[in-house]
Amino acid sequence: MKRWRKTAWWSAGILALVLALAPIALRALFDEAHLKSLVRDKARAALSRELEIGDLSVELMPLPAIHARNLTLSNPAWARSRHLLEAASLSARIDLLPLLSGRIAITSVTLTGLQANLEVAADGRRSWDLQTAQPDPDGRRKADLLALTEINVRNAAVSYLKHDAEPAIWRIDQFTARGQPGWRDVRIETRISRNAAHQMQATARFADLSRAGASGAASQGEVRLEWKQARLDLSGRLPLAGDSRSHAFKLAFEADSPADVLGFLNLPSGPVAPIRASADFSAEQDWTHARNLKASLGKLTVAGDVKFSVAGTRPVFDATLSTDRLDWAEALRDAGRPAPPPLPPDEILRTHALGWPALIAMKGMDGTVDAQIASLRLRSGVEVSDARARMAFKGDQLNVNAFSFHVFGGTASGDMRLDGRRQAVRLNLQARDISLERWFAEKNRKAPFSGARMAVSAAVSASGTSMKQLGATLTGPVTIRVGNTKIFSEKVEQAETLLTGVIPFFSAKEANHVELACVTAVLPFSAGVATASPIAGARSEASQLLTRGVVDLRRQTLDLRGRIKARNGVTLGVATLAGDVRIGGRLRRPEMSLDPDETPSALVRLGAAIATGGISIVAGALWDSATRNPDPCEAVFRPKKDAAGVKADVKKAAAH
Repeated sequence: MKRWRKTAWWSAGILALVLALAPIALRALFDEAHLKSLVRDKARAALSRELEIGDLSVELMPLPAIHARNLTLSNPAWARSRHLLEAASLSARIDLLPLLSGRIAITSVTLTGLQANLEVAADGRRSWDLQTAQPDPDGRRKADLLALTEINVRNAAVSYLKHDAEPAIWRIDQFTARGQPGWRDVRIETRISRNAAHQMQATARFADLSRAGASGAASQGEVRLEWKQARLDLSGRLPLAGDSRSHAFKLAFEADSPADVLGFLNLPSGPVAPIRASADFSAEQDWTHARNLKASLGKLTVAGDVKFSVAGTRPVFDATLSTDRLDWAEALRDAGRPAPPPLPPDEILRTHALGWPALIAMKGMDGTVDAQIASLRLRSGVEVSDARARMAFKGDQLNVNAFSFHVFGGTASGDMRLDGRRQAVRLNLQARDISLERWFAEKNRKAPFSGARMAVSAAVSASGTSMKQLGATLTGPVTIRVGNTKIFSEKVEQAETLLTGVIPFFSAKEANHVELACVTAVLPFSAGVATASPIAGARSEASQLLTRGVVDLRRQTLDLRGRIKARNGVTLGVATLAGDVRIGGRLRRPEMSLDPDETPSALVRLGAAIATGGISIVAGALWDSATRNPDPCEAVFRPKKDAAGVKADVKKAAAH
């Protein structure tokens, strides 16, 4: 009992001595000019910035405190705003024991009327990146800061300015952080708004923030961010520095309406469909891995693994992603992208802008993506299956090192390179066994033919902001081969004029269908125009055709001319009488007809047939059948006349 009383008396005596000496020490320290100078020096040493204070006052009871008004902390010289931080008032409670040795250790801070002006320069410098000008070998400054157990902020605003864009402004209605000495068991609550329409509430708990900002720092904790219709949860060992190498946490995000988050972050309008995302993050050396990644936008769900690193001079990422089903038109709608305007009736290439800006935005990082889509429905309604691609991003360039997919019963593969700054593309494509019959069917059009398996080879380049501009600059060879095709002569709803138009020219007399053994074309495009002689050929059992002419993607037209020749015996059809034909008009719906430049010759042949009772036609047919004609499907691959030669042929035909 006596020992307890003795301890109590000693404790009371020490407390009384502290209470008596603290005001004396504080008064000794508190020469306003001296204290302002001391605080400015400490700020300069700790932050490399200038701190200015308007008025200072001291409160001695019940516990020592300092009150300051009109505080400012400077921004770097390049920033547009003079001050990084401005505060109408600051109140700080002071720990008694350090005060006796002349140190100021703050235990709680309350800020009102805070204004933070955050800026990012064009070269990436940030105004809030603070550097320590002087070392703290004994760790005293850190120890004094770790005495802080409570922070309160009221009526604050944060302005964020990037380059010369309009600043984004958020209001902090309330911010409270409380914890145990040493920044342990810290709990944070805040309510932030951007305009009245976009508000966010945040709650967080950290086991230990004593190393926040230090290299490799991490802490066990939980963070929840909530908007009106969205929520983000983080839990586990959370990173406290950009180079943390010991974090491991789970992320879960769900938003029934992404507009709340986009508006709060001052981002342009984007997805309109619900978003879900989850992943397990972990650190391994210089990499952060996101495993078991699952993300969905509306009905689209993507799964895979991603890893990224910011340890080097440029961010680097590596991703493996897959989805079972992608409806491109639906995904674009869910992403908030407006539908492109309908194509004009006589055009095949769209004019709306391509996604070059998105590729240019990737110029600050490098990475690779292995992507797989089990089923892809294009905007046109075409179904593609088992689509695979290996892609490499470097700056604003995307190299699709290899791609492949199944379409219309056949396969396609190749590689492609996209250059965002130059808005240029280079494509190598090989397609095999493509069914034109299925092509028509998947576009909901009744095909007037059967068979028609096609092979396409292309090695082309182009540049432009739209598909129409790409077509107008297309350069390189495109080769097309179509196998055995049966075309029917009955009137078929929505049938292509060209396909039904070949009946009179390629069939035997009065036949109701034609079987084309082959159709080939070699298109040597230069700046959107392919001109050659020969350029395309076709062959049936009755007739054959080898054409010269022009395919023009600039105007989206074609003009091919050639002479029908009989095969395998005497043919007394329209082809025998007409001879020369023209395939021309708009690429969307070309037509096959008698060559208007050959009309006089056709009339002469008709007159001769009438005058001789058909003997001239029979004689001509016998001569054609006896003369060995080259296979037109192979002739197109032989050396060609240049554009001048083709133009001369056309001019000669017109003169004749």
